[in-house]
Amino acid sequence: MRLDWPTFDEVWADLRATRSEPPGRSSGHRDRRRVYLASLEQSEQLFKAASAIGLASRPLLAFYGLSQAGRAIAAAASALDNGHWQLEGHGLTVRQEAGALPQVAVTQHGKPQSSFRRLSDLLGSPALPDAKAPRPVSLGELWDALPEGMRRPLRRDPERRPVMYFSRVAFAPHPLASGVVCGFPHWLSESSQPDKDFKLFMSAYPHADGYLMVLAEPYTELPGFTVSDRVDLTMHWDTGIPLATEAQQDARIAEVMTDYGGSYYLAPAMPGADRPLHPLMAWWAVLYTLSMLARYESASWTDHIDVNKSQHAVALEALLTDALIAVPRIIHRTLNEVS
Repeated sequence: MRLDWPTFDEVWADLRATRSEPPGRSSGHRDRRRVYLASLEQSEQLFKAASAIGLASRPLLAFYGLSQAGRAIAAAASALDNGHWQLEGHGLTVRQEAGALPQVAVTQHGKPQSSFRRLSDLLGSPALPDAKAPRPVSLGELWDALPEGMRRPLRRDPERRPVMYFSRVAFAPHPLASGVVCGFPHWLSESSQPDKDFKLFMSAYPHADGYLMVLAEPYTELPGFTVSDRVDLTMHWDTGIPLATEAQQDARIAEVMTDYGGSYYLAPAMPGADRPLHPLMAWWAVLYTLSMLARYESASWTDHIDVNKSQHAVALEALLTDALIAVPRIIHRTLNEVS
């Protein structure tokens, strides 16, 4: 789902504007400054190259553009001292490369200084399961954690736990923090045991536990969706304050929702985690997986992106086009967050 964000050139103008006075610790440390500037320059060149080529190679350039930006983020991070800001390796592994696309498996491995692990720790993002876990995370699950994956998911089975848009209700002093969650699958409203099925569905969002009431809402218009696609529900969380102010209610909402480009979403947690991935790390895992498929399973990848053969081709095209703006924008927000 495309968000109301700046253009590609505007995003990179914002990022280039940080280079004359690098943020955080990259400003006062010679080596960190050099890595920040070089990494951000390479990231920009890779994303610009990705925007000019087709899907056969775009995930390779987009992922390595993000990877280089990750080095800039670590160099700028105030929380990383001089012994921990340098990154080594990716820290992820893809399995079942030749299988059905949504079931391609992703596991985490590597040393503490590996890119995925170090940046996850820095951003308070949970780890992914390792190779010894009962089951790994699938590409379909990672895809469903991205707002851009909402309109064109890789799978449409009842096991999906999608990211869902959150709209705050009008403020009034009240002990409850409330808002409309848009995007519950329509099959929930047709269940013969709705309470049980709703609780089971919400178990994939453990950070949202403690909701008090749920009320169906009239359909809210969202681009690309029809009434039959989803159900909108008003949900409430207790603030513990009898007459909570707007700021206090917003703080409670921020504990439950994920801030994504200035909008809030209820995002699923990955298996074994108690909270969602940080948006940067969700994109990292998705782009890494797609880049590995494109690089090492090129024949299968060519089939996946062929609209005459693959049911996933249009979804892949949409996500990899959205990535060109969404990912640099998140990089910019993350630099502000860590510095």
